Amino acid sequence: MTRLSPTSLAYGTSTTDNRTLGSTLAFPLVLVTLVLVASYPVSTTAVLLAVGTLTKATQLGLAAVVRRAGDRIGRFELPGVGTVSIRISPR
Repeated sequence: MTRLSPTSLAYGTSTTDNRTLGSTLAFPLVLVTLVLVASYPVSTTAVLLAVGTLTKATQLGLAAVVRRAGDRIGRFELPGVGTVSIRISPR
């Protein structure tokens, strides 16, 4: 149960009113997005298909890069720290 002080009742706020700026901005953005999705279903489907295709292409491309790199060791130098060696191996 929430306890309210006399001043919070006078101003119409409660002690649990702790919304962040992100949530305050996200709520109208979600509403606008839902309206746009409902208004343009064909465009929404095209965008979702394009994003899905791009995501899959990126996944396959990165997997190919890792396979080609094999067990090569990548080295680069950080000034004042030394040489860093990185090995990326596929699963």
